[in-house]
Amino acid sequence: MNDLFIMNLMSVLVIALLYFSFLLTPKMTRKDIIFGILIPLDRAKDKEIEAATKSYYANITIFTVVMAVLYFIAQNIIFSSPAVLIVGVFLIIFGYFFIFLRANNRVKVYKAENNLLANKKQVVYVNTEMSQKLRSTAVLSVYWFMIPALIAISNLILPLMKYEQLPSKIGIHWNIYGVADNFIEKSMGAVVTNGMVPLVLVGILAFANYSIAISKNKIDSAQPMSSSQKLYKFKRFNSIMLFSITILLSSLITLFNLNSLNIISVDLGKITPLLIVAFVFVIFVPIVLTFKLGQGGSKLKTPTNEEVDNTVSNVDDDIFWKLGSIYYNPNDPSLFVEKRFGVGWTLNFGNKIAIVISVGLLILIIAMTIFPIIFS
Repeated sequence: MNDLFIMNLMSVLVIALLYFSFLLTPKMTRKDIIFGILIPLDRAKDKEIEAATKSYYANITIFTVVMAVLYFIAQNIIFSSPAVLIVGVFLIIFGYFFIFLRANNRVKVYKAENNLLANKKQVVYVNTEMSQKLRSTAVLSVYWFMIPALIAISNLILPLMKYEQLPSKIGIHWNIYGVADNFIEKSMGAVVTNGMVPLVLVGILAFANYSIAISKNKIDSAQPMSSSQKLYKFKRFNSIMLFSITILLSSLITLFNLNSLNIISVDLGKITPLLIVAFVFVIFVPIVLTFKLGQGGSKLKTPTNEEVDNTVSNVDDDIFWKLGSIYYNPNDPSLFVEKRFGVGWTLNFGNKIAIVISVGLLILIIAMTIFPIIFS
């Protein structure tokens, strides 16, 4: 297989993944959130809202087809460069976001013109016992992440102990078969930087697990009991999945790294099927789990046979969601809140700590990117 064929195959997978992710996102979001706008459950299937959803699907599909055609022309005829894929991905994501904003505005206008919350009592449901349970028992303890941390730290300790026996070039990137395909010259700084990468990764994933625990608990006021049970399962599943991925990634990176440094000797060719299975697990299991759970566990079934109270609604906080997806509320002490569009959590950018975290992550990414270049 030549490089262009591999690039085209990778491009098809990436574009397809982006397309289906954005196409199915409205199906995964909470039922009372339509394109980032709070809608009462008994009005979520109004004709205008369904029309906005169908229009979104059509626009996403047409845009994807046009962009895919333009991309493959550019990639195969004009440029033939990996950079085209990066540019193409950014353009596609930007286009998808613009399509989302159109749907968001359409639903927002419909909600305002028809005053959908006029006869609803807006309620914030609070259950201190359930809140404590969601924070303390739904999510795995941070101590569990000491296991992948110990695996990751071996990437730093063992190479430093055997520094003199290390090869003259150190692998910093591996292909799907675990074979190093990018190297830098051996130096103390390079060894330390390379060894810190998996440890930093574990730290970020452990913090992500912690963010699930401290995130704001959104309980549906129209179905408080079943909503609480779904949210508990949602947090639990995500925490276990995150821990499993952390273990797998730290183990794989350690295997590839120590093998390329000749500290351990493993015939990666013989375990290629296992490596492919691990790769599929890391990429596709979270996607499948996301579709099965829905945002906040909205797609899960619960033993509670609770009727929907259509006289109440969650508090309308649309004003704090900028562009339908960015949460900014200085009066809300919560640091992490559920996403309005999609599955998972996002930062409350009205909290100053959120700015610190964002800047810190950006600096960390830049540092881990340029350090290998500095020591090369």
